[in-house]
Amino acid sequence: RDCRAQATLTRGGSGEEPSSFSPRTESRSIARGKTRRRRQAAADEASMPQVGTYDVALVIAGLATLTAVVLSLHLIHAHLKMYVKPQRQRYVIRILWMVPIYALDSFLSLCFIGAAPVFEVPRDAYEAYVLYNFVALMIDCMGGEMDARTFFATQPPQKHWFPFGFLGEHDMSVFLETTRLCVLQYSVIRPLSALVSLGFYFSENVGYDDQDLSVTSSYLWIMLLNNASVTLALYYLIYFYHAALPCEALQRTRPLSKFLAVKSVVFFCFWQYTAIALLGAFGVIDRSLAHKSSAATQTGLTDFIVCLEMAFFAAVHFFVFPPKEHLLWAPTTTT
Repeated sequence: RDCRAQATLTRGGSGEEPSSFSPRTESRSIARGKTRRRRQAAADEASMPQVGTYDVALVIAGLATLTAVVLSLHLIHAHLKMYVKPQRQRYVIRILWMVPIYALDSFLSLCFIGAAPVFEVPRDAYEAYVLYNFVALMIDCMGGEMDARTFFATQPPQKHWFPFGFLGEHDMSVFLETTRLCVLQYSVIRPLSALVSLGFYFSENVGYDDQDLSVTSSYLWIMLLNNASVTLALYYLIYFYHAALPCEALQRTRPLSKFLAVKSVVFFCFWQYTAIALLGAFGVIDRSLAHKSSAATQTGLTDFIVCLEMAFFAAVHFFVFPPKEHLLWAPTTTT
């Protein structure tokens, strides 16, 4: 206050500005300048692009996708170079394409989260196609359809497992047809439900919200339908493997490893998506995946995990579907 009064007297008496201020006034002016610069620096930093969890996830998922695609194409090329069992290897190659298709679709879905349902349709359709080819591969490994039907017809009746014990015993004379029907129904329901979900997603009247589990939610009923369909398909796949265990021709092809590889990709990924969707719906997963996309946590998380898993399965397939094993198999029976 004394400095200001002195400055006022000086201006009033002589009409001239003072040549200097006191040290205390000068230090306050410097402090104000530093505060303004700090605020400006904070504002500039806030306006700069940030590198959040989403950006890191994109880089990691991209590297995993590249790994999965390169490894899968290398294995497919190896089968084509050693194409000694065309009918059987044709089924194998179609199954091997599942990994790069899953990886690329999941990565694109992660990059364009707002359009994720669009990328789910081709992935779900090919998933159904893989199941068809896996059943065909197993039948071919048994010697062909006629040999497989004859083998099952000579087996003792198989009882249904819990909770389907009330259905009694299987009619083994039509066991192959029953298994194929119950597995391939998923090959029809899954892509159709994906198309319906896509239509609801772009519909203004119905809508499709994977966090809405009310009885009026389209997502709830589609999820229940898909779960019932995939459970029935998995049940009969396991039953098929159990009933075919005594078949020596099938055992020479190491069916357990192939069964686990296909089951892990198709069924585990499906239930993984369902589990993450339920966790998001019940509020267990509520953290934003990124500073850019706070409303797409579970979609991005699912696609990110699938990209990592496909890199792993691409490496596993080298041991499960090696091209050299076809040199040891008996000639394929043409059906």
